[in-house]
Amino acid sequence: MDVSQISITTNEISDDFVTAVEIGTSWGIRHFELKNILGRRVPDIDDAYVNRMKKELNIFGADIAAVSPGMFMGTEVGSDKAKLHATELLAKTIAFAEEFSAQIIVCFGFKRPKGTPSDATAPQEVIDVLSEVAAKADKAGMTVVIENGPDDWTNTGKGILDVLSRVNADNLRLNWDPGNYCPTGLVPFPDAYEIVRDYVGHVHMKNAVALGTPEKNDGSYWRTIEEGVINWPEQLKSLANDGYDGYLNIETHHGPLVANSRRNYEKLVEMFKEINQCVQKKII
Repeated sequence: MDVSQISITTNEISDDFVTAVEIGTSWGIRHFELKNILGRRVPDIDDAYVNRMKKELNIFGADIAAVSPGMFMGTEVGSDKAKLHATELLAKTIAFAEEFSAQIIVCFGFKRPKGTPSDATAPQEVIDVLSEVAAKADKAGMTVVIENGPDDWTNTGKGILDVLSRVNADNLRLNWDPGNYCPTGLVPFPDAYEIVRDYVGHVHMKNAVALGTPEKNDGSYWRTIEEGVINWPEQLKSLANDGYDGYLNIETHHGPLVANSRRNYEKLVEMFKEINQCVQKKII
């Protein structure tokens, strides 16, 4: 593992893309994930600003690792919103990603209805919609990664495995976010990771204060990656041992954003040094 795998969501530095890229590249980051820009969620960005974004990337020698339009987030399958996401939002997202030569689209695994038994598997409609999404993305040469959400059908290791194995598409992978796993009260690493490790196609990095504690909107739930309940050094070692060579995307989620995002980057670089030393000594 090395710094070439590090990316960061731009709004974890600044809501202004231009400012985020200028600051992020000054630290050494060259890859950026797009989510919220100037108060709007991608791909709902003005053409003029998209052109400015492309010029900025060229100036600083940076690129776009992934785009995250919020597809199916907090959305039950079969709803009008879900249908709109699977058609119009997906088409716009693919076109937007193509503008930046991005090959990864982040989506979610549909909200589980309240009262659903914890051991229930996703209905076939979830599988059908995600299969269609994967097929459309595949035609554009893109990979869709499902981010595990605490209230989704993909909120447990078994749930993730159920959905991804039933869709069974090479370009539908997991956006592994151990932090999102923490509100469930279940252990993300090593317990859940052992179940999902073969499906990881993208990684989000943040840490959390505790297992089983609901996320707070004020940001106090989140921690920098060296703090909290997730053992990121060991998680990274397992990813390295499994041959993971994709992006490791910093998703700070709590302020002060610039200071905490920089700290996350610097701590991640330190962890890489430790991991690589272990690899050389063959002790992991």
